[in-house]
Amino acid sequence: MAVEYDLGDRVRLSAAFTQSGSPKDPSEVRLRYRSPASTATSTELWNSGLGNVVRDSTGNFHFDLVLSSSGVWTYRWSSTGTVEASTPDLQIFVRGSTLF
Repeated sequence: MAVEYDLGDRVRLSAAFTQSGSPKDPSEVRLRYRSPASTATSTELWNSGLGNVVRDSTGNFHFDLVLSSSGVWTYRWSSTGTVEASTPDLQIFVRGSTLF
């Protein structure tokens, strides 16, 4: 089920990576997301200098996403290297506005 937000909201997307039940940093963390207005997928990375994913503490990461179009946004976290994991596709529903 999609979580609902309003157009223009800033949403914090978070991910926690573990190994054997303990927090652990992967070699690379990747967040992929797609807005309802785009056919292209945007990618944000950590530990590569190419993205804005923020490391909060060992194994814990976030990205602040501004919801600039109404409809269903889809996103997915994944990691490689020392911890290989991924989430299923997750969705955010953004309500439209009669003012825009």
